[in-house]
Parts: sequence; structure tokens; C-alpha cells
Amino acid sequence: MSKPQYLFIDEMSLGVAPLIVDRMIVAIRDIQAGAKMGLLVVEQVVMLALELAGRAYVLETGCIVSHGDSKDLASDPRSAIAYLGM
Repeated sequence: MSKPQYLFIDEMSLGVAPLIVDRMIVAIRDIQAGAKMGLLVVEQVVMLALELAGRAYVLETGCIVSHGDSKDLASDPRSAIAYLGM
């Protein structure tokens, strides 16, 4: 536990004030940069997850329906409308 290789975060924004979420994002980025660890985020606030991740998988009823670079998924109009609710 003293040198973890991955950080797993599940629904970090659920029930948390936006100001605190912003502070958590800064802390997570600092941890990633300093420790050089992988990050797995499960989050329903899609833009938050895409902001933190380099690669993303979009699930629908438990099945992967889309995946790729986070920036590509965020900018793809088909993904944004169909799966990301944007």
C-alpha cells in the first residue's frame, strides 16, 4: 500500500459540492503527476471523467459501446449525443 500503481475512484462527485469536486480534481492530478500512477474513474458526470482520463470506455447496460482517447470521445458529435448526454 505504500507504493500503489493505480488509483480507483468510484462516483467521486456524487453528493459532493462542486467546489469540493474541483479541489479533488486538483489533488488527483497532483497525485497522478507525482506518483506516476494509473487512474480508473467510474463517474456519471461524463465531462468530469473525460477531463481526468486519457482513455475512456462508455458503458451502456453493462456493455462497452464506445471507447478511445478521452479528447476524441468528448469531441465526437455522435458519441456526445448518443452516449454522453450532451
